Amino acid sequence: MMGINYPVGLRLIPADKLVMVPPAAMGGNWSIAGYDIQVEAGTVCTDLKFKPKQCSFSESYTRTNDGGLITSAIETRLIKPDGLMMAWLMTAAHIRWVAVVPLQTGEVLVVGTPELPLLLTWGRASGNPNDVRISLSGQSWHPALAMTRADFETLGEGEFTIEFDLSFNA
Repeated sequence: MMGINYPVGLRLIPADKLVMVPPAAMGGNWSIAGYDIQVEAGTVCTDLKFKPKQCSFSESYTRTNDGGLITSAIETRLIKPDGLMMAWLMTAAHIRWVAVVPLQTGEVLVVGTPELPLLLTWGRASGNPNDVRISLSGQSWHPALAMTRADFETLGEGEFTIEFDLSFNA
């Protein structure tokens, strides 16, 4: 059985290379059109592709004195990552990201903003050093935005692509 609404990919955009029209300026609608996002010319993004259920997305709401806080997380794992992948993870952990997340259903979410970006963390344990868990997480005052018109051609250049397929899980 196929999982419903699992991410099938990510386009990671450096947050400092992105301009977005904030949801409040759109009347509180939690959606964003492709033309509401502008990526600086020449920006190189990272594309990650997943098979169903290899990646998950979650959001949680916490009530605060100022109203509320939404925590978002995108998580996946690698088995037996090579040196190039580990070098990329070390670099990517120092970049603040906005993620464009296509789902199995065809929906596309935008997680993070230039002002409230996602941070990439990774970890592995001594008992299983070949199992690396990756997480992109952040907090915001609004949930992930539904992207009503996803045009990946205008969302930066996906020059660095990582395929998370069976070759990573051999």
